[in-house]
Amino acid sequence: MSQPFQPADARRFEAALRRFDEENARDPNMETAGGVAQPRELLYAQRLSEWVLRLCPPASEVLRLAVQIPALCRQP
Repeated sequence: MSQPFQPADARRFEAALRRFDEENARDPNMETAGGVAQPRELLYAQRLSEWVLRLCPPASEVLRLAVQIPALCRQP
């Protein structure tokens, strides 16, 4: 059985995810998910993360952070 995910520095890891979310939340383009309008790039990053964890539950810290980048600040 695999060990639960633990980043090398939990505070730093969570701060990085928060910062990525803050930037992606600045997208003015909205999309409705679960009946709630949300920034499109924020939803995209969340969906990418969900897929990575579905396909590879023991994904590394680097992969978990890297999956956030494709959506980062790409809004016009």
